[in-house]
Amino acid sequence: MKKIIKLTESDLVRIVKRVIKENSSDLILQLHNGDMLMGGNSIFSGERPKKFTVKDQAIFQLKAILMHLKIWSSENDPKHATDEEKEHVKNYTDSMIESAFNILERENYPSEDFLELEELSNRVKNYAYTLYNIEDDNL
Repeated sequence: MKKIIKLTESDLVRIVKRVIKENSSDLILQLHNGDMLMGGNSIFSGERPKKFTVKDQAIFQLKAILMHLKIWSSENDPKHATDEEKEHVKNYTDSMIESAFNILERENYPSEDFLELEELSNRVKNYAYTLYNIEDDNL
């Protein structure tokens, strides 16, 4: 059963500002020359944003999985997910993790960066599989 709540315009403005503030550090701008900049509010405040590296892009890809899982699980209880929904989450998680590693492989990044990404990807995969009670075929 869903609840209907009433918000004033000022409530909505406050909520939007808070969401923007919380997510502003992940704001990415792509320039005409292909460079990517990350910095959120710093871009608009005159501070110098940091250059968005390929490694940052791979890590951001893994964070996107968590964001999507959070949205999906808020819309529907993962405990009651159908087999089809579980398969979708499994395929999405696995393909996004693979894509994150492909980002680093294209640029021939050092092996220590792969180890850091592997640690993060294992945590993301474990979270997704546990949240949706998905069996890991590799275990």
